[in-house]
Amino acid sequence: MDVTKIDPLLLSKIPAVQPPHGTVSNFEDPESLDRLAMLTVYICLPVTVVPLLMRLYTRGCITHSWGADDYLIIASMISVVAFCALFLIIVKGPLGEHTWDVPISRLTPPYSKSNMASQCLYAVASLFVKVTLLIFYLRLFSPVPQTRVMIWIGVVLTIVVYIGTATSAVILYTPRGGGEAGWMAPKPENIQSALLTVPAVQGLIGVVIDFYILCIPVHLVLGLHLPLGRKIGVVGIFCTGFIGCICAIIGTVFRFKAKPSHDPLYMTVPAYVTGIIELCAGIICACLPVLLLLIKRLAKTNTYNSIVRYFRTRGTGVSQETQKDDMPREEPVFNRLGLKVPKPVLTGLKSFVKRHGKSRNDTMPLTERSYGQLDSVNDDYHVQLKNIQSR
Repeated sequence: MDVTKIDPLLLSKIPAVQPPHGTVSNFEDPESLDRLAMLTVYICLPVTVVPLLMRLYTRGCITHSWGADDYLIIASMISVVAFCALFLIIVKGPLGEHTWDVPISRLTPPYSKSNMASQCLYAVASLFVKVTLLIFYLRLFSPVPQTRVMIWIGVVLTIVVYIGTATSAVILYTPRGGGEAGWMAPKPENIQSALLTVPAVQGLIGVVIDFYILCIPVHLVLGLHLPLGRKIGVVGIFCTGFIGCICAIIGTVFRFKAKPSHDPLYMTVPAYVTGIIELCAGIICACLPVLLLLIKRLAKTNTYNSIVRYFRTRGTGVSQETQKDDMPREEPVFNRLGLKVPKPVLTGLKSFVKRHGKSRNDTMPLTERSYGQLDSVNDDYHVQLKNIQSR
């Protein structure tokens, strides 16, 4: 049926689907989820941009170790922002409203094209975010041969899945006949079912990929010889991505609910919302490990120490200088013995893994040294991770 030949005034009075029994279509002031969508975007984007800028500053100005994962995370943020911007446009209507509250006249070709573009942008954003995490883990854990294989399998699987689903969306949305009339014409039932099946399958495979990516660093960190508290702390840094996994599961549930639903325009919005949270959580997860060095640098600044002293003195009511004056001064024992103790330096998560990755069963050759100075052990990072793999 060519709806372009029907009187537009008549189309504005016909709902997209028949309303449920006892429900009357509301074309004037329909219920909408647009506020939920806007709240999600306006909270998630700023929360994501801050650690991203801190990460880029750390890599560019402190460590001077710019890598492929840094370029990928910039591409990830750009694609996420583009997806959110398009989502805010289409969620103003008719997406987010009950389908029976939407007249056929509002299902215009621009809306159909925007809906198709949003699914493609989500696939591109998911691809960039997941590949960013995998390439970052490749940079961190590359000495372990089996880990390299796992990472590259994840990269290939991610690219194939999301490019495949984006291509499927374009093929299914594009009308066979072309032209504006083709975009307005109702799609066959099998095409409509496929349009809802593709995102659902994409979400299901995405959940598997998310947990696969999460397991790569966690199982390696659990093999480090650390106190339980520190091990939990390091695992916790990587487990920020667990938030994304939970959102992916919730979003997939809504996608499968929308497939047989009589109200797909309303039911798909929660899937979009959880998808945004998932993408932002993935970017934050890729930023936190890099920020260890920046946090340590800030902790050494005079401003930070002044703030700490201020709150300590407010809590005790006694200034730190007074406490120091009342305590007897004693020369450190290392100074009396003429020994020099090098200060430990934590240059980031990679350095943290480097210091604690060696097996306790490894032996070190004993050499005769003078006691004029105590040297730090300079372990090789690649050797340590290979030791983890060989156990």
